[in-house]
Amino acid sequence: MRIHVYLDGARLFRWHLALLELLAADGHVIAVSFVDNSEPLPVSLTALFDYDRARSRASSDRFSTRLNSQAFAPYVAAQLETKTCAKPVPLADIALDLATSTKATTRPERVLRPLYDGAIEDYALFHALLDQRAPALAIADSLTEAAIWNVGLPAIETPWRIATSFDQVTSRLAQGVLRVIGKIAAGLKPGDARVAAPENSASSRPSILVATGHFAASRAARKVTRAREKITRDAPKWHVAWRTIADGTVPEPGVSNLAEFHILPDDGQRFFADPFVFLKNGERHIFVEELPEATGRGHISHFTISADGIASTPRPVLEAPYHLSYPLVFEHGREIWMLPESSAAGGLDLYRAERFPDRWTKVARLIDGRIHDATIFSHGGRLWIAAGNETLQSASWDGLSLYSADALLGPWEAHPDNPVLIDARAARPAGALWIADGALYRPAQDCSEAYGGGLKLRRVTELTRDHFREETVGSMSFVPKTHKPGGRILGPHTLSRAGSLEVVDFYARPSVLRQT
Repeated sequence: MRIHVYLDGARLFRWHLALLELLAADGHVIAVSFVDNSEPLPVSLTALFDYDRARSRASSDRFSTRLNSQAFAPYVAAQLETKTCAKPVPLADIALDLATSTKATTRPERVLRPLYDGAIEDYALFHALLDQRAPALAIADSLTEAAIWNVGLPAIETPWRIATSFDQVTSRLAQGVLRVIGKIAAGLKPGDARVAAPENSASSRPSILVATGHFAASRAARKVTRAREKITRDAPKWHVAWRTIADGTVPEPGVSNLAEFHILPDDGQRFFADPFVFLKNGERHIFVEELPEATGRGHISHFTISADGIASTPRPVLEAPYHLSYPLVFEHGREIWMLPESSAAGGLDLYRAERFPDRWTKVARLIDGRIHDATIFSHGGRLWIAAGNETLQSASWDGLSLYSADALLGPWEAHPDNPVLIDARAARPAGALWIADGALYRPAQDCSEAYGGGLKLRRVTELTRDHFREETVGSMSFVPKTHKPGGRILGPHTLSRAGSLEVVDFYARPSVLRQT
Protein backbone atom coordinates (compact mmCIF):
# COMPACT_ATOMS: atom_id res chain seq x y z
CA MET A 1 0.00 0.00 0.00
CA ARG A 2 0.98 3.64 -0.52
CA ILE A 3 0.82 5.40 2.83
CA HIS A 4 1.00 9.15 3.29
CA VAL A 5 2.14 10.02 6.82
CA TYR A 6 1.53 13.50 8.23
CA LEU A 7 3.88 14.61 11.00
CA ASP A 8 4.25 17.77 13.04
CA GLY A 9 7.80 19.02 12.56
CA ALA A 10 7.89 20.42 16.09
CA ARG A 11 6.66 17.23 17.78
CA LEU A 12 8.80 14.44 16.37
CA PHE A 13 9.73 11.36 18.41
CA ARG A 14 11.69 8.20 17.80
CA TRP A 15 8.47 6.17 17.83
CA HIS A 16 7.31 7.97 14.67
CA LEU A 17 10.47 6.93 12.85
CA ALA A 18 10.28 3.38 14.20
CA LEU A 19 6.72 3.07 12.88
CA LEU A 20 7.76 4.25 9.41
CA GLU A 21 10.61 1.75 9.40
CA LEU A 22 8.25 -1.07 10.34
CA LEU A 23 5.74 -0.09 7.67
CA ALA A 24 8.48 0.05 5.04
CA ALA A 25 9.75 -3.36 6.17
CA ASP A 26 6.26 -4.72 5.53
CA GLY A 27 6.56 -3.59 1.91
CA HIS A 28 4.50 -0.39 2.07
CA VAL A 29 5.57 2.73 0.18
CA ILE A 30 5.89 5.59 2.67
CA ALA A 31 5.88 9.34 2.06
CA VAL A 32 6.05 11.95 4.82
CA SER A 33 4.63 15.46 4.84
CA PHE A 34 5.19 17.96 7.66
CA VAL A 35 2.28 20.15 8.70
CA ASP A 36 2.67 23.92 8.51
CA ASN A 37 0.98 24.83 11.79
CA SER A 38 3.52 23.21 14.09
CA GLU A 39 2.99 23.75 17.81
CA PRO A 40 6.01 22.97 20.01
CA LEU A 41 5.45 20.97 23.15
CA PRO A 42 5.39 23.05 26.33
CA VAL A 43 8.80 23.48 27.95
CA SER A 44 7.42 22.19 31.27
CA LEU A 45 6.58 18.88 29.60
CA THR A 46 9.82 18.48 27.67
CA ALA A 47 11.76 19.24 30.85
CA LEU A 48 10.06 16.28 32.55
CA PHE A 49 10.92 14.06 29.59
CA ASP A 50 14.53 15.21 29.61
CA TYR A 51 14.86 14.68 33.37
CA ASP A 52 13.42 11.16 33.23
CA ARG A 53 15.55 10.19 30.27
CA ALA A 54 18.71 11.51 31.91
CA ARG A 55 17.86 9.88 35.26
CA SER A 56 17.31 6.47 33.63
CA ARG A 57 20.24 6.91 31.22
CA ALA A 58 17.91 6.18 28.33
CA SER A 59 19.53 5.29 25.01
CA SER A 60 18.77 7.22 21.83
CA ASP A 61 16.66 4.36 20.47
CA ARG A 62 13.97 4.86 23.13
CA PHE A 63 10.66 5.94 21.63
CA SER A 64 10.61 9.09 23.79
CA THR A 65 13.75 10.43 22.07
CA ARG A 66 12.92 13.68 20.28
CA LEU A 67 14.16 13.97 16.68
CA ASN A 68 14.45 16.68 14.07
CA SER A 69 13.02 16.53 10.58
CA GLN A 70 16.34 15.42 9.05
CA ALA A 71 15.87 11.97 10.61
CA PHE A 72 12.89 11.45 8.28
CA ALA A 73 14.68 12.56 5.09
CA PRO A 74 14.50 9.13 3.37
CA TYR A 75 10.72 9.19 3.61
CA VAL A 76 10.24 12.86 2.76
CA ALA A 77 12.12 12.21 -0.48
CA ALA A 78 9.79 9.39 -1.44
CA GLN A 79 7.35 10.25 -4.23
CA LEU A 80 3.73 9.23 -4.55
CA GLU A 81 1.88 9.31 -7.82
CA THR A 82 -0.63 12.14 -8.17
CA LYS A 83 -2.51 14.02 -10.85
CA THR A 84 -3.06 17.70 -11.52
CA CYS A 85 -6.72 18.62 -11.45
CA ALA A 86 -9.11 21.16 -9.98
CA LYS A 87 -10.17 18.98 -7.05
CA PRO A 88 -7.88 17.38 -4.45
CA VAL A 89 -7.10 13.78 -5.28
CA PRO A 90 -5.68 11.10 -2.99
CA LEU A 91 -1.90 11.05 -2.88
CA ALA A 92 -1.91 7.53 -1.48
CA ASP A 93 -4.10 4.56 -0.69
CA ILE A 94 -4.37 5.73 2.89
CA ALA A 95 -3.08 8.52 5.11
CA LEU A 96 -1.84 8.28 8.66
CA ASP A 97 -2.26 11.58 10.48
CA LEU A 98 0.10 11.78 13.46
CA ALA A 99 0.14 15.58 13.50
CA THR A 100 -3.04 16.29 15.46
CA SER A 101 -2.15 18.38 18.49
CA THR A 102 -5.37 20.34 18.97
CA LYS A 103 -7.76 19.63 16.09
CA ALA A 104 -8.07 17.46 12.99
CA THR A 105 -7.30 18.82 9.55
CA THR A 106 -9.09 17.70 6.41
CA ARG A 107 -6.91 15.49 4.20
CA PRO A 108 -7.57 14.34 0.61
CA GLU A 109 -7.04 10.66 1.45
CA ARG A 110 -8.79 8.13 3.63
CA VAL A 111 -7.27 9.00 7.01
CA LEU A 112 -6.36 7.03 10.11
CA ARG A 113 -5.88 8.97 13.36
CA PRO A 114 -4.95 7.70 16.84
CA LEU A 115 -7.49 8.15 19.60
CA TYR A 116 -6.45 8.57 23.24
CA ASP A 117 -9.39 7.90 25.56
CA GLY A 118 -11.57 8.75 22.57
CA ALA A 119 -9.88 12.11 21.87
CA ILE A 120 -7.88 12.83 18.71
CA GLU A 121 -5.45 15.45 20.05
CA ASP A 122 -2.13 14.20 21.35
CA TYR A 123 -2.52 16.40 24.41
CA ALA A 124 -4.93 13.72 25.64
CA LEU A 125 -2.01 11.29 25.66
CA PHE A 126 0.25 13.66 27.58
CA HIS A 127 -2.44 14.52 30.11
CA ALA A 128 -3.10 10.83 30.75
CA LEU A 129 0.59 10.20 31.37
CA LEU A 130 0.77 13.20 33.69
CA ASP A 131 -2.16 11.64 35.57
CA GLN A 132 0.12 8.57 35.88
CA ARG A 133 -2.15 6.32 33.86
CA ALA A 134 -2.34 4.94 30.34
CA PRO A 135 -5.04 6.10 27.93
CA ALA A 136 -7.23 3.61 26.09
CA LEU A 137 -5.96 3.43 22.50
CA ALA A 138 -7.98 3.22 19.30
CA ILE A 139 -7.70 4.38 15.70
CA ALA A 140 -10.32 6.48 13.97
CA ASP A 141 -10.94 5.81 10.28
CA SER A 142 -12.44 8.47 8.02
CA LEU A 143 -14.13 5.67 6.10
CA THR A 144 -16.88 5.73 8.73
CA GLU A 145 -17.86 7.76 11.76
CA ALA A 146 -19.83 4.87 13.24
CA ALA A 147 -16.95 2.52 14.10
CA ILE A 148 -13.29 2.54 15.05
CA TRP A 149 -10.38 0.14 15.20
CA ASN A 150 -9.84 -0.73 18.86
CA VAL A 151 -6.22 -1.20 20.00
CA GLY A 152 -6.58 -1.71 23.75
CA LEU A 153 -5.52 -0.43 27.15
CA PRO A 154 -1.73 -0.43 27.63
CA ALA A 155 0.03 -0.80 30.94
CA ILE A 156 2.68 1.54 32.28
CA GLU A 157 5.06 -0.11 34.72
CA THR A 158 6.63 3.01 36.24
CA PRO A 159 4.00 5.76 36.05
CA TRP A 160 6.27 8.21 37.88
CA ARG A 161 8.67 8.04 34.88
CA ILE A 162 6.81 9.82 32.12
CA ALA A 163 9.36 9.13 29.37
CA THR A 164 9.27 5.38 30.00
CA SER A 165 5.47 5.49 30.13
CA PHE A 166 5.50 7.23 26.76
CA ASP A 167 7.77 4.48 25.38
CA GLN A 168 5.36 1.80 26.54
CA VAL A 169 2.14 3.42 25.32
CA THR A 170 3.50 4.38 21.90
CA SER A 171 4.86 0.85 21.45
CA ARG A 172 1.36 -0.56 21.69
CA LEU A 173 0.05 2.25 19.48
CA ALA A 174 2.63 1.49 16.78
CA GLN A 175 1.67 -2.17 16.98
CA GLY A 176 -1.99 -1.20 16.64
CA VAL A 177 -1.32 0.94 13.58
CA LEU A 178 0.56 -1.91 11.90
CA ARG A 179 -2.28 -4.31 12.60
CA VAL A 180 -4.97 -1.93 11.33
CA ILE A 181 -3.12 -1.22 8.09
CA GLY A 182 -2.70 -4.96 7.60
CA LYS A 183 -6.45 -5.45 8.04
CA ILE A 184 -7.23 -2.65 5.61
CA ALA A 185 -4.88 -4.21 3.07
CA ALA A 186 -6.83 -7.46 3.52
CA GLY A 187 -10.10 -5.65 2.71
CA LEU A 188 -11.48 -5.44 6.25
CA LYS A 189 -13.42 -2.48 7.65
CA PRO A 190 -13.52 -1.00 11.17
CA GLY A 191 -16.05 -2.79 13.35
CA ASP A 192 -15.46 -1.71 16.95
CA ALA A 193 -17.97 0.51 18.69
CA ARG A 194 -17.01 4.15 19.04
CA VAL A 195 -17.06 5.32 22.64
CA ALA A 196 -17.97 8.81 23.71
CA ALA A 197 -15.10 11.19 24.33
CA PRO A 198 -14.35 11.54 28.05
CA GLU A 199 -15.70 14.42 30.09
CA ASN A 200 -12.20 15.78 30.63
CA SER A 201 -11.99 17.05 27.06
CA ALA A 202 -9.40 19.54 25.91
CA SER A 203 -11.49 22.49 27.05
CA SER A 204 -11.87 21.19 30.62
CA ARG A 205 -8.35 19.87 31.23
CA PRO A 206 -5.89 21.91 33.28
CA SER A 207 -2.99 23.46 31.43
CA ILE A 208 0.09 21.35 30.79
CA LEU A 209 1.98 23.61 33.20
CA VAL A 210 -0.49 22.85 36.00
CA ALA A 211 -0.55 19.14 35.14
CA THR A 212 3.24 18.89 35.17
CA GLY A 213 3.28 20.64 38.54
CA HIS A 214 0.89 18.05 39.96
CA PHE A 215 2.98 15.27 38.44
CA ALA A 216 6.22 16.60 39.94
CA ALA A 217 4.57 17.02 43.36
CA SER A 218 3.25 13.45 43.25
CA ARG A 219 6.68 12.12 42.36
CA ALA A 220 8.26 14.07 45.21
CA ALA A 221 5.68 12.63 47.62
CA ARG A 222 6.54 9.16 46.39
CA LYS A 223 10.21 9.72 47.18
CA VAL A 224 9.30 10.77 50.72
CA THR A 225 7.18 7.62 51.10
CA ARG A 226 10.01 5.40 49.84
CA ALA A 227 12.45 7.01 52.28
CA ARG A 228 10.02 6.45 55.16
CA GLU A 229 9.55 2.82 54.15
CA LYS A 230 13.30 2.27 54.19
CA ILE A 231 13.64 3.78 57.67
CA THR A 232 10.66 1.94 59.15
CA ARG A 233 11.26 -1.29 57.15
CA ASP A 234 7.62 -1.19 56.12
CA ALA A 235 7.95 -1.43 52.35
CA PRO A 236 5.26 -3.64 50.77
CA LYS A 237 6.34 -6.97 49.29
CA TRP A 238 4.92 -10.23 47.94
CA HIS A 239 3.67 -13.04 50.16
CA VAL A 240 2.28 -16.54 49.54
CA ALA A 241 -0.80 -17.74 51.42
CA TRP A 242 -3.15 -20.73 51.40
CA ARG A 243 -6.51 -21.85 52.73
CA THR A 244 -8.73 -24.93 52.72
CA ILE A 245 -11.55 -25.08 50.18
CA ALA A 246 -14.23 -27.61 49.31
CA ASP A 247 -12.56 -30.44 47.39
CA GLY A 248 -12.82 -30.10 43.63
CA THR A 249 -14.47 -26.66 43.57
CA VAL A 250 -13.57 -24.03 40.99
CA PRO A 251 -12.75 -20.37 41.63
CA GLU A 252 -15.64 -17.95 41.85
CA PRO A 253 -15.74 -14.15 41.80
CA GLY A 254 -15.64 -12.48 45.16
CA VAL A 255 -13.75 -10.59 47.85
CA SER A 256 -11.65 -12.62 50.28
CA ASN A 257 -10.54 -11.85 53.81
CA LEU A 258 -6.84 -12.44 54.38
CA ALA A 259 -7.67 -13.67 57.89
CA GLU A 260 -8.95 -16.89 56.26
CA PHE A 261 -5.46 -17.68 54.92
CA HIS A 262 -2.22 -19.04 56.36
CA ILE A 263 0.73 -16.89 55.30
CA LEU A 264 4.06 -18.47 54.42
CA PRO A 265 6.64 -16.93 56.79
CA ASP A 266 9.90 -15.44 55.56
CA ASP A 267 13.00 -14.08 57.27
CA GLY A 268 12.62 -10.53 55.98
CA GLN A 269 15.48 -11.02 53.52
CA ARG A 270 13.44 -12.47 50.64
CA PHE A 271 9.95 -12.74 49.25
CA PHE A 272 7.89 -15.58 47.81
CA ALA A 273 5.43 -15.31 44.92
CA ASP A 274 3.87 -17.18 41.96
CA PRO A 275 2.68 -20.28 43.87
CA PHE A 276 1.59 -23.47 42.09
CA VAL A 277 0.24 -26.52 43.91
CA PHE A 278 0.78 -30.07 42.63
CA LEU A 279 -0.65 -33.21 44.25
CA LYS A 280 1.42 -36.40 44.24
CA ASN A 281 0.93 -39.55 46.31
CA GLY A 282 -1.31 -37.70 48.73
CA GLU A 283 1.25 -34.94 49.37
CA ARG A 284 0.57 -31.28 48.62
CA HIS A 285 3.63 -29.79 46.89
CA ILE A 286 3.94 -26.04 46.40
CA PHE A 287 6.40 -24.51 43.93
CA VAL A 288 7.14 -20.78 44.23
CA GLU A 289 9.41 -18.03 43.02
CA GLU A 290 11.87 -17.13 45.76
CA LEU A 291 13.71 -13.84 45.40
CA PRO A 292 16.46 -13.09 47.94
CA GLU A 293 17.27 -9.42 48.48
CA ALA A 294 20.98 -10.28 48.41
CA THR A 295 20.94 -11.42 44.77
CA GLY A 296 17.86 -9.72 43.32
CA ARG A 297 17.42 -12.77 41.09
CA GLY A 298 14.57 -15.23 41.42
CA HIS A 299 14.85 -18.99 41.58
CA ILE A 300 12.32 -21.78 42.08
CA SER A 301 11.77 -23.19 45.55
CA HIS A 302 9.53 -25.92 46.91
CA PHE A 303 7.70 -26.71 50.13
CA THR A 304 4.87 -28.96 51.25
CA ILE A 305 1.75 -28.36 53.29
CA SER A 306 0.67 -31.14 55.63
CA ALA A 307 -2.90 -32.28 56.12
CA ASP A 308 -3.15 -30.13 59.25
CA GLY A 309 -1.95 -27.03 57.37
CA ILE A 310 1.70 -26.90 58.45
CA ALA A 311 4.18 -25.70 55.83
CA SER A 312 7.71 -27.02 55.52
CA THR A 313 10.62 -24.64 54.96
CA PRO A 314 10.99 -23.67 51.28
CA ARG A 315 14.11 -25.10 49.63
CA PRO A 316 15.58 -24.21 46.20
CA VAL A 317 14.96 -26.84 43.51
CA LEU A 318 15.82 -24.98 40.30
CA GLU A 319 18.36 -22.18 39.86
CA ALA A 320 19.87 -20.52 36.79
CA PRO A 321 22.21 -17.62 35.97
CA TYR A 322 19.08 -15.60 35.13
CA HIS A 323 15.76 -14.84 36.79
CA LEU A 324 13.21 -17.67 37.12
CA SER A 325 9.60 -17.34 38.27
CA TYR A 326 6.03 -18.61 37.66
CA PRO A 327 6.85 -22.35 38.13
CA LEU A 328 3.89 -24.00 36.44
CA VAL A 329 4.20 -27.72 37.22
CA PHE A 330 2.02 -30.23 35.34
CA GLU A 331 1.79 -33.87 34.36
CA HIS A 332 1.85 -34.99 30.74
CA GLY A 333 2.61 -38.39 29.20
CA ARG A 334 3.11 -39.93 32.68
CA GLU A 335 5.93 -37.51 33.43
CA ILE A 336 6.09 -34.33 35.49
CA TRP A 337 7.16 -31.12 33.83
CA MET A 338 7.84 -27.52 34.78
CA LEU A 339 7.40 -24.47 32.57
CA PRO A 340 8.98 -21.62 34.56
CA GLU A 341 9.22 -18.11 33.23
CA SER A 342 12.72 -17.56 31.89
CA SER A 343 12.17 -14.44 29.79
CA ALA A 344 15.53 -13.07 30.96
CA ALA A 345 17.12 -15.93 29.00
CA GLY A 346 15.28 -14.92 25.83
CA GLY A 347 12.69 -17.69 25.61
CA LEU A 348 10.43 -20.27 27.20
CA ASP A 349 12.22 -23.42 28.37
CA LEU A 350 10.66 -26.74 29.36
CA TYR A 351 12.02 -28.84 32.24
CA ARG A 352 11.37 -32.49 33.16
CA ALA A 353 11.53 -33.88 36.70
CA GLU A 354 14.40 -36.36 36.85
CA ARG A 355 13.69 -36.76 40.55
CA PHE A 356 10.55 -35.08 41.83
CA PRO A 357 10.47 -32.54 43.37
CA ASP A 358 14.10 -31.40 43.58
CA ARG A 359 15.94 -32.39 40.38
CA TRP A 360 14.95 -30.87 37.04
CA THR A 361 16.54 -31.11 33.59
CA LYS A 362 16.05 -28.64 30.77
CA VAL A 363 14.58 -30.51 27.81
CA ALA A 364 13.80 -27.95 25.11
CA ARG A 365 13.31 -24.31 24.20
CA LEU A 366 9.64 -24.18 23.20
CA ILE A 367 9.30 -20.53 22.15
CA ASP A 368 11.84 -17.77 21.54
CA GLY A 369 11.18 -14.26 22.77
CA ARG A 370 10.34 -12.44 25.98
CA ILE A 371 7.51 -14.73 27.12
CA HIS A 372 5.93 -14.10 30.52
CA ASP A 373 3.87 -16.34 32.83
CA ALA A 374 3.37 -19.04 30.20
CA THR A 375 0.42 -21.29 31.06
CA ILE A 376 -0.12 -24.57 29.22
CA PHE A 377 -3.53 -26.22 28.75
CA SER A 378 -5.44 -28.55 26.42
CA HIS A 379 -8.32 -27.51 24.20
CA GLY A 380 -9.89 -28.85 21.03
CA GLY A 381 -7.45 -31.74 20.72
CA ARG A 382 -4.37 -29.48 20.83
CA LEU A 383 -1.99 -28.15 23.44
CA TRP A 384 -2.06 -24.42 23.99
CA ILE A 385 0.14 -21.89 25.77
CA ALA A 386 -1.25 -18.57 26.94
CA ALA A 387 1.47 -16.06 27.83
CA GLY A 388 2.15 -12.42 28.47
CA ASN A 389 4.12 -10.74 25.71
CA GLU A 390 6.11 -7.60 24.97
CA THR A 391 6.16 -5.60 21.74
CA LEU A 392 8.88 -3.10 20.85
CA GLN A 393 9.32 -1.14 24.12
CA SER A 394 5.96 -2.00 25.69
CA ALA A 395 5.20 -3.17 29.20
CA SER A 396 4.91 -6.90 29.83
CA TRP A 397 1.65 -6.56 31.75
CA ASP A 398 -0.82 -5.77 28.99
CA GLY A 399 -0.47 -8.27 26.13
CA LEU A 400 -1.75 -11.83 25.76
CA SER A 401 -0.35 -14.16 23.10
CA LEU A 402 -1.40 -17.71 22.25
CA TYR A 403 0.57 -20.63 20.83
CA SER A 404 -0.57 -24.15 19.94
CA ALA A 405 0.99 -27.50 19.06
CA ASP A 406 0.11 -31.13 18.47
CA ALA A 407 2.80 -32.32 20.88
CA LEU A 408 4.47 -30.97 23.98
CA LEU A 409 7.84 -30.52 22.28
CA GLY A 410 6.20 -28.68 19.39
CA PRO A 411 6.69 -27.15 16.99
CA TRP A 412 4.66 -24.36 18.63
CA GLU A 413 2.62 -22.21 16.26
CA ALA A 414 1.88 -18.56 17.08
CA HIS A 415 -1.75 -17.47 16.79
CA PRO A 416 -2.15 -15.22 13.73
CA ASP A 417 -3.81 -12.50 15.84
CA ASN A 418 -1.03 -12.30 18.45
CA PRO A 419 -1.27 -10.46 20.68
CA VAL A 420 -4.88 -11.58 20.85
CA LEU A 421 -5.53 -9.06 23.62
CA ILE A 422 -4.00 -5.75 24.71
CA ASP A 423 -5.60 -4.90 28.03
CA ALA A 424 -3.82 -4.10 31.28
CA ARG A 425 -6.98 -5.20 33.10
CA ALA A 426 -7.10 -8.78 31.85
CA ALA A 427 -4.21 -9.90 29.63
CA ARG A 428 -1.34 -11.37 31.63
CA PRO A 429 -1.99 -14.94 32.89
CA ALA A 430 -2.53 -15.54 36.61
CA GLY A 431 -2.53 -19.34 36.92
CA ALA A 432 -3.84 -22.55 35.41
CA LEU A 433 -7.04 -22.63 33.35
CA TRP A 434 -10.01 -24.83 34.29
CA ILE A 435 -13.27 -26.13 32.85
CA ALA A 436 -16.65 -25.55 34.51
CA ASP A 437 -20.08 -26.33 33.05
CA GLY A 438 -18.43 -27.15 29.73
CA ALA A 439 -16.71 -23.76 29.43
CA LEU A 440 -13.01 -22.89 29.61
CA TYR A 441 -11.98 -20.27 32.17
CA ARG A 442 -8.76 -18.30 32.43
CA PRO A 443 -7.52 -16.30 35.44
CA ALA A 444 -5.87 -13.03 34.43
CA GLN A 445 -3.97 -10.36 36.30
CA ASP A 446 -5.55 -6.94 36.63
CA CYS A 447 -2.58 -4.57 36.26
CA SER A 448 -4.58 -1.45 35.39
CA GLU A 449 -3.72 0.30 38.67
CA ALA A 450 -0.76 -1.74 39.90
CA TYR A 451 1.08 -4.92 38.99
CA GLY A 452 -1.00 -7.87 40.18
CA GLY A 453 -3.47 -5.51 41.80
CA GLY A 454 -6.31 -8.00 41.44
CA LEU A 455 -7.50 -10.93 39.39
CA LYS A 456 -10.09 -11.19 36.63
CA LEU A 457 -11.95 -14.39 35.77
CA ARG A 458 -12.33 -14.72 32.00
CA ARG A 459 -14.56 -17.17 30.12
CA VAL A 460 -13.15 -18.26 26.76
CA THR A 461 -15.99 -18.13 24.25
CA GLU A 462 -14.01 -19.00 21.10
CA LEU A 463 -10.59 -20.55 20.64
CA THR A 464 -9.36 -21.93 17.34
CA ARG A 465 -6.14 -21.67 15.39
CA ASP A 466 -7.62 -18.57 13.70
CA HIS A 467 -9.90 -16.96 16.26
CA PHE A 468 -10.00 -16.09 19.95
CA ARG A 469 -12.59 -14.40 22.11
CA GLU A 470 -13.18 -14.24 25.84
CA GLU A 471 -15.18 -12.18 28.31
CA THR A 472 -14.84 -11.13 31.94
CA VAL A 473 -17.27 -12.90 34.26
CA GLY A 474 -16.04 -11.54 37.57
CA SER A 475 -13.07 -10.56 39.68
CA MET A 476 -11.25 -11.69 42.82
CA SER A 477 -9.63 -9.39 45.35
CA PHE A 478 -8.89 -9.01 49.04
CA VAL A 479 -10.77 -6.91 51.56
CA PRO A 480 -8.69 -3.74 51.87
CA LYS A 481 -7.41 -3.34 55.40
CA THR A 482 -7.75 0.40 55.12
CA HIS A 483 -8.46 2.96 52.46
CA LYS A 484 -5.50 5.02 53.61
CA PRO A 485 -2.51 5.20 51.23
CA GLY A 486 -0.36 2.11 51.62
CA GLY A 487 -3.03 0.17 53.49
CA ARG A 488 -4.30 -1.84 50.53
CA ILE A 489 -3.76 -5.54 50.01
CA LEU A 490 -3.09 -6.09 46.32
CA GLY A 491 -3.90 -9.41 44.74
CA PRO A 492 -4.47 -12.22 44.19
CA HIS A 493 -1.74 -12.10 41.58
CA THR A 494 -1.47 -15.86 40.97
CA LEU A 495 -4.13 -18.45 41.80
CA SER A 496 -3.60 -22.21 42.07
CA ARG A 497 -5.99 -24.92 43.29
CA ALA A 498 -5.77 -28.68 43.72
CA GLY A 499 -7.90 -30.94 45.89
CA SER A 500 -8.95 -29.02 48.98
CA LEU A 501 -6.14 -26.45 48.80
CA GLU A 502 -6.09 -22.96 47.34
CA VAL A 503 -2.78 -21.08 47.15
CA VAL A 504 -2.42 -17.42 46.18
CA ASP A 505 0.02 -14.56 46.45
CA PHE A 506 -0.58 -10.93 47.43
CA TYR A 507 1.28 -7.67 47.98
CA ALA A 508 1.12 -5.79 51.29
CA ARG A 509 3.08 -3.92 53.91
CA PRO A 510 4.27 -5.77 57.04
CA SER A 511 2.30 -3.30 59.14
CA VAL A 512 -0.89 -4.32 57.33
CA LEU A 513 -0.20 -8.01 58.02
CA ARG A 514 0.37 -7.30 61.70
CA GLN A 515 -3.14 -5.85 61.87
CA THR A 516 -4.75 -8.80 60.08
